[in-house]
Amino acid sequence: SASSSSGPRSRTIATPKLLISSGHSKMGCEGSGRRGYISSFGVAIVRLLGPLLELADQAVIGPFVTQAFNDLKEVDAVGLRRDIFGEPNQPLPVHSVGVGVPIDRFEEALRAIHTTVADQETPGPAEVRFVGPSPALLAINRFAPMTCVIGFDGLDNGDAWAFSHKYIDRVRNAGIPMAFHWGKMNDLAASPGAIEDRLRDMYGVDVLDTWKNKRRQLLGDFAELFDNAFVRRLGMDG
Repeated sequence: SASSSSGPRSRTIATPKLLISSGHSKMGCEGSGRRGYISSFGVAIVRLLGPLLELADQAVIGPFVTQAFNDLKEVDAVGLRRDIFGEPNQPLPVHSVGVGVPIDRFEEALRAIHTTVADQETPGPAEVRFVGPSPALLAINRFAPMTCVIGFDGLDNGDAWAFSHKYIDRVRNAGIPMAFHWGKMNDLAASPGAIEDRLRDMYGVDVLDTWKNKRRQLLGDFAELFDNAFVRRLGMDG
């Protein structure tokens, strides 16, 4: 499986929220334990704010973002993520990315956040959580004994995409082993050769070959039925 959720359920321990907007960063916690509700009007507002925030003067927007961050409530809780933060019942038009790194390299990966923030503003928070290893070959939490998952969620605009690409590049260039959350944004949209190189660097040739062999065994004559443009672009359809 290429899913990171098929392994052990992760637990959130007072998950910190890192504000990475308006050119500064701060640590804090938020959560209410209540399930969220986003109305259709709220979705429309988010769609509107995405492109507008890129055009806004950060000197004007910054104080509002800072105040919203300061108003976050501290939470001292242990439990499943959905129990602490709640779940919206409507999908939002947001930009989202998740990167898993080994526990012994997470401090370097965190420093890369601050370095990237100084270079590229982005409208949204980040999360840091720690999860046990999954037996899934391409899981985001593939590192033992524990994986640090760093995620960014925010408005879907050019700033968010630029930030995500720069952050992933910094982690990769620092030689930090990493894995993607396959249900979120990644940087595997380059030329086929570059994609293959990145996948080999991330997972290793043996893991990729094993995954493709197991896929062929599982799907047999129906393999083509489950192909799509993304799988073909990655070279994972063979």
